[in-house]
Amino acid sequence: MIENNIINYWLYSIAIIIIAFAPGFLVASRLHFLTLIEKFVISFGLGFFIIILLSPLTIWNPDIARVLFLILVIISVFMIYKNRNEILSDRAVIFLLIVLLMNFASKFFLQFIWEYPVIGGDWFDHGFIVPYNFSIGDWTPERDRPPFFGLLIFVFHKLVGTSVYQYWLAQLVSTIANSILFLPAYLIGRRVFSEQIARISVLFILVTPYIVENSIYPWPKNLAAYFILLMIYFMFFSGVHSRRNLILAGFFGGLSFLIHNYATVYIATALLIYIYQNCNRKINNYIINLKSNYIFYFIAVLILVVLPYLIWLYSYYGTIFVSNFKYYPFAVKGYLSALTDPPDVIFQSFHSASFQEIIWIRISNTLITLFPLTIPLNPYMYSHPSYVPTVYYNGSYAGMLSFGMYILVLLSLYRYITGRIQVNKVLVIFIVLPFLFHIFLFGWIEWGLHFMSFPTNPFLIMLGFNELYKFKNYKFIRNIVFLGGLAETIIYEKLQLDFYENFSGRVELGKAFQEYISGFQIDRLISAHFLMTNRTDMYINLLIMLLILLSALFMTRKYKIEI
Repeated sequence: MIENNIINYWLYSIAIIIIAFAPGFLVASRLHFLTLIEKFVISFGLGFFIIILLSPLTIWNPDIARVLFLILVIISVFMIYKNRNEILSDRAVIFLLIVLLMNFASKFFLQFIWEYPVIGGDWFDHGFIVPYNFSIGDWTPERDRPPFFGLLIFVFHKLVGTSVYQYWLAQLVSTIANSILFLPAYLIGRRVFSEQIARISVLFILVTPYIVENSIYPWPKNLAAYFILLMIYFMFFSGVHSRRNLILAGFFGGLSFLIHNYATVYIATALLIYIYQNCNRKINNYIINLKSNYIFYFIAVLILVVLPYLIWLYSYYGTIFVSNFKYYPFAVKGYLSALTDPPDVIFQSFHSASFQEIIWIRISNTLITLFPLTIPLNPYMYSHPSYVPTVYYNGSYAGMLSFGMYILVLLSLYRYITGRIQVNKVLVIFIVLPFLFHIFLFGWIEWGLHFMSFPTNPFLIMLGFNELYKFKNYKFIRNIVFLGGLAETIIYEKLQLDFYENFSGRVELGKAFQEYISGFQIDRLISAHFLMTNRTDMYINLLIMLLILLSALFMTRKYKIEI
């Protein structure tokens, strides 16, 4: 336990980063068909997989697990030292290291602002309830959420010897896992666009409002997006169409589903695109004849990765079809209805709704998501009981990307639709098809559906910058867009803090927890915020963050990294 110890908090963050990265890099270094930058990018993903794979050992005997991970870390460090010349000569790897330093430092610091996260209740489900249930021997998997993100947090608790009530550790693990989204995005960006577009897009991700929010919010959607982007890269953009790459794509696709089942949409989209690209169409009475059987390796590996979870579900429920997602298109009364109402009640409400209402719900969700100023087009919003203007704005793509980037994306898409520019078709399909699916999936009016578009957010940012660099005064506009994104992020986080203080607070959170744990006392749950006990702690925390950021700046100049 390290209550009220800021320095130890940062030391633990370093330890967790090393444990997450080193074993994965050790395995990745044996994949000789990959480039150094590819090995670096997949190392966190492989590391998280190894941690989950060894979870039975860690739970059974943490001491043996600690020794094993220490050995893996030592071997990995030795290999990094042995290949240091190759690593230090690769500008792409150095660039990503610099961005990682900036990203982790800023996100770790942000965790101290709030007493507890302030959006919904997912944070305490993923970050505390699931690990708590595991700690008391309750291994029942939830119906709608694969429990592997919570298992990852629980295993780290066991490895470092903390109680699940030390919530700051869950925040650390979640922040690291949810802050690496930009790594595979960089690989795709440099393949589809250019090195310049990839680098500037990665930097902008650090200040993009909704991506920042979901980097520090303890739920797994950004981490799932990391694995989805790896699947997309090895399936379509690695530059090599091979069995080994399709195996990796299937592996990362399976991991994305284990982290969050919204990945199903992107896995299905990837399969459709691949089959379309690699088949002889309209032969033998329209029977599809694949040119390559590599897709079967993808499917086989994906199933093997997901199979243990399906067995886990079946052992508790007698079926693998337990998710309420299948009721979403019919839940006209809202999200809670889809989760809690019996199927016959959901379908009765759906059948009693008019066809016009069902269609209008889809139209409203489309307008809300695509455009930030559509309230006049949707009078229903004025009378909605939970209408909050800031929530509404941040539910649109404008709020998610920042308004300046949103305008650039609109301009780029307009020029693409009118045939004035060319954009990679696979990228376009990954942006459009999942969005259309979610418009169909959600049977009630939401405050925007972009929360399912995490993997494609970097694609939109790249499209925006690709358009920006066509302007003569692009540097000035680029700076304005960056400052706008940073300003919107700061404003959004301040509004979230005000919302928490005015409408929620610790008392209300404590009552919410008691619905899950009888007699729960909120004072026992120690978040990063409560590690600061005085003003000195606050200054130490700020100083550490600034020193890390200055180190990143020093590396930029030393290795002559240009944007």
